[in-house]
Amino acid sequence: MGLADALLALDIRYGSQDSVEFTERVFRNMKDVAILESMEIAKEKGAARAWRDDMWDRPYLREFRERTGIGENPMRNLFLLTQAPTGTTSLLAGVNSGIEPYFNLATWREDRTGGRYVYARAYIDKFGQHSEGNPWPKDSSVVTSKDVRIDEHIAIQAAVQKYVDSSVSKTINAPAEQTAEETARAFTQAYYKGLKGIAYYRDGSRDVQVLHHEKKGVDSQTIIDGLRKEITKLEGQLSLAKNGKDGGSPLGIPQPEGSQCPECEVGEIIYEEGCQKCYSCGWSAC
Repeated sequence: MGLADALLALDIRYGSQDSVEFTERVFRNMKDVAILESMEIAKEKGAARAWRDDMWDRPYLREFRERTGIGENPMRNLFLLTQAPTGTTSLLAGVNSGIEPYFNLATWREDRTGGRYVYARAYIDKFGQHSEGNPWPKDSSVVTSKDVRIDEHIAIQAAVQKYVDSSVSKTINAPAEQTAEETARAFTQAYYKGLKGIAYYRDGSRDVQVLHHEKKGVDSQTIIDGLRKEITKLEGQLSLAKNGKDGGSPLGIPQPEGSQCPECEVGEIIYEEGCQKCYSCGWSAC
């Protein structure tokens, strides 16, 4: 997860040829390390029960053997890599989900913990100090799901699938105005690229969805003000961490138990399982 964040940090536009090549390098390295480590574990614990030496002739392992010249020892694993959906766990890590582009720089998210804006933290890190007056950068490397073309979505998924032997989670989050012809083109291109599967969702096509480009009834200035507030809060957290006053909590400012939640300003802070939490909005200091 966090592919879009890495591309942003490197000034690479998501969906560009450079981004496809970068993604291939990352996943090729993961594949190589996974295979090598699986062989090392097999030396210690034995090969997988169903392992056969002719499995090196399978396309996925044969590609590795032909490219590296390694591929004679047995392996501990029959399958190695999966590109999983990480919509929720990425929130805990503070990065963008999976291999997706940013849905938006400020995304309204509605789930079981309620509704709130989720901001692109890598964007804040990079552009926050220059955000006064115009927080939305014109940098060509900054794109969201509305800006990414269908063929670019497909190219990223194909780059990942090339080095993943299980499944790949990737969704084309298409804008509401996308036509039926463009939708058909997505599935056609996926077929000719040899993708195992494709997930496609057109914004607003269902009554209930998790991610929204904006909260209904909220104007753009409110979103901008919220982003500035998020930037100020993050800068405060980083300042506390640098000065060693964060109480060992790298992702949030500790609050006394029973005090008002710094996120929603409604819920009450409780101390549970070694961490401060707010059950009203889901905020956590851990």
